[in-house]
Amino acid sequence: MPASVRPSLQRPSSSADAVDLYRRLGSDAAYIAGGTALQLAWGVADEERPGVSVLIDLLAGALTSGVEVSVPADGTPMLRLGAGARLEILRRDPGLRAIAPRLAQALDAIGAPGVRHLATLGGNIGWGCGDALPALLAADAMVVLAEGPIQPLADVLDAARTGGRPIPLTTEIGW
Repeated sequence: MPASVRPSLQRPSSSADAVDLYRRLGSDAAYIAGGTALQLAWGVADEERPGVSVLIDLLAGALTSGVEVSVPADGTPMLRLGAGARLEILRRDPGLRAIAPRLAQALDAIGAPGVRHLATLGGNIGWGCGDALPALLAADAMVVLAEGPIQPLADVLDAARTGGRPIPLTTEIGW
């Protein structure tokens, strides 16, 4: 993409609106939250930059960023993480550290503080090779997709890889 061409930024207010926009625009669009994965895909030369004309800002309302710990009647703690949660916020969260210590350890080791302050958990998943993926897969994490039922993260990643499709928009992660 020539340096003079700058992608526009769209800010959908829901995950359904984000998915609809992405579908309509096809390869002209890319999801963006913290932006670290997208930046890492860019080369230095203009011709190495992604050829998208629209960035779909998921943090404008399409994704939640909270951490929710609940204890159902069986006494087993459950953890739900918004896909828009920044890695640094998650790394420091006492509920996450108590219920998912291996994920917390992985978050301690991911990138520099500047990266953790920008990067989101959903971006780690959507990129398909984020540093948090091994810990999420080892924990048998489940994902809530913008479209569709709750599924094991491993199944979502496998379906995208074998089907040659992008990873669907994830809105929550839990176990």
